[in-house]
Amino acid sequence: MEPKRAFKFCPKCGGKLSVPEGNKLSCIRCHYGLYINPLVTNGVIIENDGGEILLVKRACDPHKGQWDVPGGFIQPRESFSTSVKRELMEELHLEVLIDHIVGIYTDTYLFDGVINDTLCIMVSAHILSGTITPDDDAEAYEFFSRKEILKQKIAFEGVKKGLIDHIRSTTSFPNLTA
Repeated sequence: MEPKRAFKFCPKCGGKLSVPEGNKLSCIRCHYGLYINPLVTNGVIIENDGGEILLVKRACDPHKGQWDVPGGFIQPRESFSTSVKRELMEELHLEVLIDHIVGIYTDTYLFDGVINDTLCIMVSAHILSGTITPDDDAEAYEFFSRKEILKQKIAFEGVKKGLIDHIRSTTSFPNLTA
């Protein structure tokens, strides 16, 4: 279900929300406007010394058991770099340094029956310290070669696009397709 259909009551006064126009719901009682915007996430591409790319196996839904890059949701008032550092510490017990932005990708995230739009800022980074130890949302990890990575069951289309863009920008595979 789309968020515009899932949210029925005003978070401010509890009044009924109007039928949505665009991405805004309005309260019939207090006229509060609730905007339905994408949730912002981060995704981190890390390579080992052999040029293999790190993926984590998702420990929970959506897409439990499928492969993903480490990362997650950016919290309110949290800077992007702080969110990357927090997520990598939570998921893998790693301290990382961001190298560059790979791209920004749209996707969806199903949570409690509601399909949320997301906007993922994907970066490449390298490990500063720590030993990879799956925790939190990650149940396992593995490094994949560039040739093998896109043969895996990747949890999100936006992540797959980011991996393709990263591989294209760092190798000589001009005709790479998913």
